[in-house]
Amino acid sequence: MPHAVLNVDKHISDIFGEYDFFVSSDKSVFLYPVELESEAFFLRLIQKKEKLIVKLEKSTMPKITSSVKEFMYNFSFELRERLNGKITNHNLNITRKTDYSLFDRYEIKTSDINKSEWINNLCKNKKINLEIGMGSGEFITEEALKNKNESFIGVEILNSDFYIALRRFNSANLNNAKAVYYDARAILNRFKPNSIKRVYLNFPEPWFKQKKIKHSVLTQKTAKKIETLLEVGGEFVIMTDNYPFAVSSALIIEQSTLLKSSFKHSMFLSDTSIKTKYEKKWKNYKRTIYKLVYKKHFKQEKSYKNIIHFPIKIKEMDTVGKEYVFRILNRYTNKDSKTIIEITAGYSKNPQHVFFELKEDKIYTIPQSNFVANNDFLCAVLL
Repeated sequence: MPHAVLNVDKHISDIFGEYDFFVSSDKSVFLYPVELESEAFFLRLIQKKEKLIVKLEKSTMPKITSSVKEFMYNFSFELRERLNGKITNHNLNITRKTDYSLFDRYEIKTSDINKSEWINNLCKNKKINLEIGMGSGEFITEEALKNKNESFIGVEILNSDFYIALRRFNSANLNNAKAVYYDARAILNRFKPNSIKRVYLNFPEPWFKQKKIKHSVLTQKTAKKIETLLEVGGEFVIMTDNYPFAVSSALIIEQSTLLKSSFKHSMFLSDTSIKTKYEKKWKNYKRTIYKLVYKKHFKQEKSYKNIIHFPIKIKEMDTVGKEYVFRILNRYTNKDSKTIIEITAGYSKNPQHVFFELKEDKIYTIPQSNFVANNDFLCAVLL
């Protein structure tokens, strides 16, 4: 993550009135709102004695573009001058300029996903295919080239891979592929029931360590969401080199859904190649590749809750239910007494982290409010 470390003689609070800083309630963290032409995000500033750290606030999900790095570089040097210090370390060198036209052409922003008819406007009645964790886009590019009458959507949360995938789309001049830079688990129930032809999950990180299991993309809850969005005859396809993950995936799908394996056995040795970076890597290591294919044989009717309309009135500031959580993590105030709050809201094992403006007892979206208004988020707010 881009950052800069400074040694300074003054405290950042000494220049609080000169910048639009927001300071936390315990005075330990300063947030600086930034709105560039392509990005809106916060910088998080933390000072301990003479050491000042300037870094991106990752919860605002900024894409690490050349303009973001350039802004941080110039801002850090400005702070160096204002606080009588020096920069001791940074990783803000620009190795290549970012082509912003790729984002305009291929990215689906979360603000678009929050619109009720986003998927209809995007795919224009074409068959839709979804890849969870598209990486740098090798697989989805090949599939989109082979099936030009279908639409392909890739979801990726790793910044560097996301931009590489967009470049790959552009090199192939794809007109039927789009990409989302966000957590796939939050995206799934923003699709309509019975609307997806295939969902692909290729070589995901298994997350078998107990403390990290909550990060696994395939849980019983995720499997149920995938079952709902698949059309009748639609398929959920998994490729993995990890045998325990293949077994646990089959158990999760068969115990939590009515999806049926398309083959006699739940998984089999793959004899096809999808030419992704990880498939090539594991084949070079002589690892066995396992494939699972599950099909939907019935239509599902599911009532989806209305999209959230802001502002929202808050009656309780910290609410935890059996499945959902809405918690105020911190509040920040600037020199004009404007307040923003940092919240976590959604499914308790996988909530979203969002910033809102707070006026009296209502919250409002701001340019840095990057979230998906899915059912889990709404249930948390309704608490």
